[in-house]
Amino acid sequence: MEDYVTRREFDLIRTDIAENKRAINDLKSGNAAVAVLGTQISTITRDLSELKSDMTTRFTKHEEIHAADEKARLSSRRWLIGTTISLLAILAGLYGWIAILFHR
Repeated sequence: MEDYVTRREFDLIRTDIAENKRAINDLKSGNAAVAVLGTQISTITRDLSELKSDMTTRFTKHEEIHAADEKARLSSRRWLIGTTISLLAILAGLYGWIAILFHR
C-alpha cells in the first residue's frame, strides 16, 4: 500500500524545489555574468594591445623628430661658430688696416 504525503511534507518539498530553482537561476545568471566579464576582458586586452602599438609608433616618431632637431641644432651651431670666426677675421683685418692708416 502506498503512503500518502501529508500536506506539511508536500509544502516542504515544494519550498525545496523553489529554492533549488532559485539557486539554478542564480547559477545561470552567474554564468552569464562570467561570460560578460570574459568578453570585457578580451576587449580590454585587445584595446591594450592597440594602445601599445600606438604608443610604440608615437615614441618612434618622437625619436625621429628629436634626432632631426638635434641635427638642426648642431648645424645651426656650426653656422654660428663659422660666422663668428669669419667676422672676427674681418674685424682683425679691418683693425690692421685702421692701425696702418692712423699709425703713419
